[in-house]
Amino acid sequence: MVDLIKDGKGHSTGSSGVPENADLPTLHISYDGITGALARIVAVNSLLNLVTLGIYRFWGKTRVRRYLWRHVAFNGDAFEYTGTGKELFTGFVIVFAIFAPIILTYSVFIEFYGEAFPITSAILEVIYMLAIFFLIGVAIYRARRYRLSRTLWRGIRFAQIGSAARYGVLWMGYLLLAFISMGVAMPMMHIGLEHYRMNNTLMGNRTFQFDGRAGDLMGRWMLNYFLFLPTLGLSYFWYKARQLNYVAAHTRFGNLRFSLDISGKNLLGIYFLYIVSLIALFLIGLLIVGSSQNLIGMAAGGEQGTVKDVQEFVSIIFHTIIMIGSIVILLMIATILYNVLVVQRFLRLLCSRLTIVGEEDFDAVAQDASDTPRRAEGLADFLDVGGL
Repeated sequence: MVDLIKDGKGHSTGSSGVPENADLPTLHISYDGITGALARIVAVNSLLNLVTLGIYRFWGKTRVRRYLWRHVAFNGDAFEYTGTGKELFTGFVIVFAIFAPIILTYSVFIEFYGEAFPITSAILEVIYMLAIFFLIGVAIYRARRYRLSRTLWRGIRFAQIGSAARYGVLWMGYLLLAFISMGVAMPMMHIGLEHYRMNNTLMGNRTFQFDGRAGDLMGRWMLNYFLFLPTLGLSYFWYKARQLNYVAAHTRFGNLRFSLDISGKNLLGIYFLYIVSLIALFLIGLLIVGSSQNLIGMAAGGEQGTVKDVQEFVSIIFHTIIMIGSIVILLMIATILYNVLVVQRFLRLLCSRLTIVGEEDFDAVAQDASDTPRRAEGLADFLDVGGL
């Protein structure tokens, strides 16, 4: 049961700061996506990615986002995603053209001159690792900025202001702190980064506010810290649920207050089915690979495995194609399962358990006059940290 505290006017309030007894309207957010429809989109994306050697993934990601966004409705009005695959592709090409030569030069130097210049190589390796950590933070922030700038509700777009470089420094600093503390300081990272993200998030010309404190999560984190290995990592689901609920309770937008009621059991239920499915696919893959290798060996024949005639050679090629094709199909199935079992179910859970209370004049929210980013998520795609 939520502990009750008293506000300055004597009203009873919950931990979220929302008056328990106040007669405030409740605004609703919902998700009405269909599993089959999303699965078909992801399946087609996977096939086109295969045909285009991965180039279509930028357009495929856009299709998935547009589907998910338009099936989330707040107060009866659906969200809209206006990003394009061309923007994602162009951003990736630009970043690739900039960073690929740098990484290639570094790799060549370490490979061929590393032993000749050990001190220089060691310094370069440290700089390289720090740069990667920094760029990951920058990439995550820039990706969030792009997604929000392409998200609209009632024609009003969201925005992420602030400095991606500063976020990158914060990200790198918190990672180092977490490493030095052997993971004890992780809540400081979670809440510190949330502060910077949320307090620089806008809907139109109005800013969200977040006032959480890392100390409030430390007790639950330490419980997870000591139970993580004995529970095979399952304790983290309960900490993550606590973190999500806490962030929602300490976030506000104007007069609106948020509360979220997600349990560790809810999160475990989402990921458990996905993990079991992955294990089953992995075992099927091992069976296919093992059987194919045996068939290839039998077709090759001979003590040294030499091909005796054309028929045996064709048999080897055939079984090899079957093995590779089966693995590709299993990977495609895994992608579909992730979207329908994790992404969609988590989004549905989030929308069904999120409560928004208060009154806000949305008609008075004006469009933000700042420029929208044009470089999309190229850095995040290049470093493979872009997510959905």
